[in-house]
Amino acid sequence: MGKKGHGKSAAKAKTYVKAETPPQPTTKRALTTRKQNELNQLVETLHKVSSSLKSAPGVLKDWENYLEINRLLEKIQNIEKHLAPPPVDRSSYFEEFHEWLVSNGAKIDGIKVSEFPGYEYGLKADKDFERGDLLLSIPRKLMLTVERAKESVLETALKQCRNIARQYAYFHKVFQTMDDPASMLLRDVFTYEQYRWAVSTVMTRQNFVPGDDQAGVLKSEKSPALINAFIPMWDMCNHTNGELTTDYEEDGGGRSICHALMSFPKGSQIFIFYGSRPNSDLLVHNGFVFPRNEHDSLALRLGVSKGDPLHPLRTALLSKIPPKLPFFSNATPPTDFSLLPGPQPVDGQLLAFLRVFAMGKEQLEHWLESDHSCDLVHPDCAVDTQVESRAWNFLLTRVRLLLSAYSSTLKEDYMILEKDAQKTEVLTDCQRLAIQLRVCEKEILQGAVEYAEQRLRP
Repeated sequence: MGKKGHGKSAAKAKTYVKAETPPQPTTKRALTTRKQNELNQLVETLHKVSSSLKSAPGVLKDWENYLEINRLLEKIQNIEKHLAPPPVDRSSYFEEFHEWLVSNGAKIDGIKVSEFPGYEYGLKADKDFERGDLLLSIPRKLMLTVERAKESVLETALKQCRNIARQYAYFHKVFQTMDDPASMLLRDVFTYEQYRWAVSTVMTRQNFVPGDDQAGVLKSEKSPALINAFIPMWDMCNHTNGELTTDYEEDGGGRSICHALMSFPKGSQIFIFYGSRPNSDLLVHNGFVFPRNEHDSLALRLGVSKGDPLHPLRTALLSKIPPKLPFFSNATPPTDFSLLPGPQPVDGQLLAFLRVFAMGKEQLEHWLESDHSCDLVHPDCAVDTQVESRAWNFLLTRVRLLLSAYSSTLKEDYMILEKDAQKTEVLTDCQRLAIQLRVCEKEILQGAVEYAEQRLRP
């Protein structure tokens, strides 16, 4: 896939992407007429059910809709399992993939795709690399960008995971009723599992690069528009804490380059830093949880009630604290503040909100008249003792309530993961990820409890 006119090597180019269980080529395996009709009826019902949910229905309605969709998908998958292709060893394609990259101008000397315990596939150093050494250089012509996808793919990449069921149902109906070449090719091999894999691949592997114009030349503007792209080989790198060491160079038609963020001795796995993102974001968009995530956070939803007699004073004071959030000057719907891991779990914005929320009329008026209202974000700000005590007690109560809402304790979750690691009680991948995320959330909450208790000590 991609633009034409890049020479013979480009004409032979294939698109390679990282995925957990990629679909493989298979011979045609048509269903019986009865089973095909049954499948078509289920898909039609799925499309109606997944399209009927109105905006903001509430958590309970959302869950009920999900359960109904899931019941239909189980029946669909049970029928489509007969269309599943035989398993193929992915590693058998690595050598061909490497040759394709090199023949098209990629610089990947000393690096190869390898399997690592706990990571599945990643990049392995085949020689010693020092911090700052060039690891990868991938030409733009090898990337599958949104611009190129529009020129060579029938449907563009899908971004909404919650719409997968509806989209699958729609495409299934198209392939079953249309007689165009694409529909005839996919009619007997298009399954929900295959489609879910494809959408997950797109969502977890897309990255931003500068856009180009119709001729494929990088735009000359100082801040060119960014577009989504697949970057082969680079997207095999797994994540660790660190700093961003990937950049984009315009020379030679454009290329993505990556330098080593630390030393990688021969035989070790090569990592890059995905960016300052919490584990909830990494799980939803990349499919993993990073237990030692220095940039993790937990959303704490707080707001000022419109029924509060001091609502105008509180919102007026909050609107003076940078960054100035516009909703604090009018209505104040709940907003998400962040609890952080480590020794300082409460950031300045949350601290300022807690203090303003705990103030009485006299204190609010005092700080509104003060030229130092911005100091409320600092831990050592000279706030009235009673206000400070109410603020930390409020946070302590709120966080303890959140911890009590879990069905298990942090200690119990540690034991579950330990048994899984020892293979005495094996979890599914989804169960493991859910518990890992739950552990990270509880660790942040427990850290906030200890910090609040410390601030309340005389």
